[in-house]
Amino acid sequence: MYKSGDEISKSLLAGTPNKEIIPLSWKESNGVYIGKRGKVHTVVCSVDVPQVKAEYIRRVIDPKTGQDIRPRQEGECHSWNRNHYNHFCSAIGGINAADATNFIDGNINGKDTGGTVRSGAFPFTLDAYGFSGPKDAYGASPDVAISTHGIQLGTGVGAESFDGHVIGTQIAHGLGAGQLYYATTPPLAYAYADNKLSYIRYRYFDNFSGAQISPTEMTMVGRIAINNVYYYVMLSRDIISPALDIPHLAQAAIQYKYTLDFSSPVALRNLYNMIFNQGAMTCPKDSTFGDGKISATDTDGVVRYLDRSGYGWIKTPSVHNSTYGYARVANSSTSGVQAGTDDAAVNFDDYVLPGLITHGTGEGELSYDATETPVKSWVDPVMTIAQARTLSNGSGGTIGVKTSGIVGRPQVGSPMYNILMARNVFSTVNVADGESIRIVYLFKITYPAVRA
Repeated sequence: MYKSGDEISKSLLAGTPNKEIIPLSWKESNGVYIGKRGKVHTVVCSVDVPQVKAEYIRRVIDPKTGQDIRPRQEGECHSWNRNHYNHFCSAIGGINAADATNFIDGNINGKDTGGTVRSGAFPFTLDAYGFSGPKDAYGASPDVAISTHGIQLGTGVGAESFDGHVIGTQIAHGLGAGQLYYATTPPLAYAYADNKLSYIRYRYFDNFSGAQISPTEMTMVGRIAINNVYYYVMLSRDIISPALDIPHLAQAAIQYKYTLDFSSPVALRNLYNMIFNQGAMTCPKDSTFGDGKISATDTDGVVRYLDRSGYGWIKTPSVHNSTYGYARVANSSTSGVQAGTDDAAVNFDDYVLPGLITHGTGEGELSYDATETPVKSWVDPVMTIAQARTLSNGSGGTIGVKTSGIVGRPQVGSPMYNILMARNVFSTVNVADGESIRIVYLFKITYPAVRA
């Protein structure tokens, strides 16, 4: 039976023209909820999207000796903001940042550093240049003298705010009074230990101003695509206390360390790598697939990566065509929500659905409808994105469905590939001739409980 403690949003299940598919009761199988009403079976799979943890180290260095001349400041960044969480909903959940106004709970959009709410018929995603060096325009690793994005320093003292979108008082780039020289962003450093993947992004700030400068705030600004147009979007801001005193001719080194825990997976490695790619603002750089590697394996078994600086490998618009995201047109079983007949245990490195039931009306086949329009539901503090699809049986016989999966088509560089993101196994659902099965994937992003 349905358990309220294991939230399945009724509004999500009702968000379809045919309300007859809403099951009257539920049973649970391996964490998957299964129900039936009339001739429609419903299978609901939940993915609790993990967050990337961010930490900082702030140093003041004597460039002649390389030694610290102030005590280091270290801690956890606790100011991932609404832009960051909305970005995760859109990029990982595969839904467009379509809310044109109101930067508030329940809406998915972005607010750029100019204070304008950005939205459109595409998602909120990062093109993450920079794993092998800086890039002027994209991602969060700008080149020397570029102060519009990447790590910024300022002298503002306003409190950290979940709805913050811009640094308080930015310290300008330059060599004059009150200015810091924004150096290039060095190549990124990766590490893997104890089932945790991390990488460090640095930026150096040189003081040639003739006097001490004391930053009191730091931000991370990414260059983000919304509606296929790029904007500067602040993703985090932290107050620096005590102020970071940088004497004349000294250098500040600001470090962000991003870490994702792979030890208790709720989905497949492909999805975890996608989460790390977007949350840590990096790129799929490895030619192999496994622990500590940032890459994707497509449904043909080919490892996809970039051998140079290039685009981040997520682009998941929810428009209904054969090109992007989790959406898929009718009569195609190559991507989007899929069903299978093999109940082999889920392996973290799965890249293809075992026993895939192909589209058709022949023996052992199901007819795949187009992916439904994604539905979002806000139940404080969780945003849930539902990706759903109905498969109908006109084969003349009963088909036993034992597994489901969801395949996206993200970009790796410019090309797009079919990538299996999540997979579930459950008690056999026998879909008789003339019946249908509707499979729902719920991507859940938990916002901070306190959003001051």
